[in-house]
Amino acid sequence: MFFKIRSLSQKIIIFFLTVFFQPCLITAHKNHNKDETGKLEKPKILYPTLENSDFLPPKVGTYNLPKIKRAGNGSIIDRNERSHNLSDLLKDKVTLLSFIYTTCSDQQGCPLATSVLKQVASKINEFDFETKKYLQIISLSFDPERDTPQVMDAYGKIFSKNNYWRFLTTKNRKELKIILNNYDQSILQETNENGDRIGSISHILRIFLIDKELNIRNIYSVSFMKPEMITNDIITLLNEKKSRNLFSKIKKTFKNNSLHGAGDKKKGYEDPSYKTFSKSLESRKGRHSKSYEEFKHNNLGLPEQGEINSVTDLQINLGKKLFFDRRISLNDTISCAICHIPEQGFTSHELATPVGFEGRSLRRNAPTLYNVSFNKLFFHDGREYSLDNQVWSPLLKSNEMANPSIGYVIKKLKKLDDYNILFQKAYNGEEPNVSNIGHAFASYLKTLASGNSPFDQWFYGKEENAITNKAKSGFKIFTGKGLCSTCHTIDHNHALFTDHKLHNTGLGFARSMGIDPFKNKLQVAPGVFITVSQNLFDSLSRESVNDLGFYEVTQNPQDRWKYKTPTLRNITLTPPYMHDGSIGDLKNVIEFYDKGGIQNENIDPLIRPLGLSKNEKDNLLEFLKTLEGDNIENLISDAFSQSIGDR
Repeated sequence: MFFKIRSLSQKIIIFFLTVFFQPCLITAHKNHNKDETGKLEKPKILYPTLENSDFLPPKVGTYNLPKIKRAGNGSIIDRNERSHNLSDLLKDKVTLLSFIYTTCSDQQGCPLATSVLKQVASKINEFDFETKKYLQIISLSFDPERDTPQVMDAYGKIFSKNNYWRFLTTKNRKELKIILNNYDQSILQETNENGDRIGSISHILRIFLIDKELNIRNIYSVSFMKPEMITNDIITLLNEKKSRNLFSKIKKTFKNNSLHGAGDKKKGYEDPSYKTFSKSLESRKGRHSKSYEEFKHNNLGLPEQGEINSVTDLQINLGKKLFFDRRISLNDTISCAICHIPEQGFTSHELATPVGFEGRSLRRNAPTLYNVSFNKLFFHDGREYSLDNQVWSPLLKSNEMANPSIGYVIKKLKKLDDYNILFQKAYNGEEPNVSNIGHAFASYLKTLASGNSPFDQWFYGKEENAITNKAKSGFKIFTGKGLCSTCHTIDHNHALFTDHKLHNTGLGFARSMGIDPFKNKLQVAPGVFITVSQNLFDSLSRESVNDLGFYEVTQNPQDRWKYKTPTLRNITLTPPYMHDGSIGDLKNVIEFYDKGGIQNENIDPLIRPLGLSKNEKDNLLEFLKTLEGDNIENLISDAFSQSIGDR
């Protein structure tokens, strides 16, 4: 009887979809619930929508698509219940592969994916016959028990009568699981005591673009599931030979002009027309530190770092691998190093605020990781207190690495054989868990200690010639008239240049009130800013998200727009500045504080006009330049030795 009812429910779905189908796509739904009388509830008609794009898709032929990984294989069955290897179906065609199930009721889930693919299919219909021979769309079911070959075939006919869009399924959950594992598609579903599914299937929405050689070339999630972008990517793959020739010409042009991209020799950075704060190295090929003893010594000017002595090389190397691995994000594209770039002071010079998961904007500047192990508060709003724990915030935030839960991250790492082995070696047989994952990250971050700067050699090492007389005058301004050392403190034995407290300088207040103290400065190139009108600025920007600082942690109105005092060590290497990255260089930071910040009812009483002369400002800047540690190139070189990506 159960099988008859199940078959009937599928017929009801297909009937309603057929009768009520509209051009905007009326979707399938979950209809297995019953009303109070015991009858099947009337299906709900869902209209999935796409959000407006924050970007225009790049033009065909102006870009290349990287090879992300090999497309996975597995056994599937067609509408005639014949078995096929998925790889055989993918071979020699550009394919869009999506995973769906016909009873999905989430508007932004399977119905959305099918809606997008229907729009892409309409565009494919406009291609000539010869082109269409090399294209296909495959929608594969998450639910082989309900989505039989006949159900998938009938369901597919609602959306397309073209033979290049196929709706397929698998024999059973075991066969399905093999395919899902190959595509890193995890699902959660409730089952009854007999093992039958009850309720909905929770899954990550993805569409995979696969080339003729079975390489995955793009993965589209909700934010990037745009028909125009997908169509352009398809055409780009079809014309890939032409694109390669184009990029070969571009590369040759760059070579002839003695310019080099990131990762090659940095001579282009010394060109007068290119302004950058990045640390220049002869080659990106780094030197792996075989032993981290060199990081365990007490850098002059820094507090003793006793905890580093209990950290092993295995734990440090594991943490470094995690730091640079894109697989620890939800869609395998974001690593910690995407925002904390080694040669850019372990922050990011190119953007005031970083870009995270699927291009989503972050509200705050990426803070430097130099000497992060000495922090007592973490993040600009001081919401975390432990180096081991702070890593979970970016891992879980939806606009950063977007993992849905701690358990999801742990499970993902356990599934990766290389990590299981490394964790067991580093932690006495332990598999990845919430404690040792945080500890591994922290172990690597502890090695980013950097002291023994020219200032340290002068102030603590008593080397009179370590800094210039101009810098010494700047130090007097720093500790006197400039009031800098009241928050950026200096102790007798060490100096972290932070009081580990939070202060309201008025900048957060100005942003919240719509006041722009910098007259709409717009960065158009690294280190290059122009001033634009408010109307033009608004037309190019999305609506800004309010930021109330420490108030968001405490909910105390007195804490509005308070942000943590950052360290000033290596300050010349870590622009742009302030919690929102709104000030591009140190001269303007000094100007901001000289004017007394921006007045508001909660402004810190230490923030007031200073009345510094031009000469005093110049000397103060000269002093700040003396705070660069002597091991920066070693730290960057060690970071470069770690492969970026999967392995």
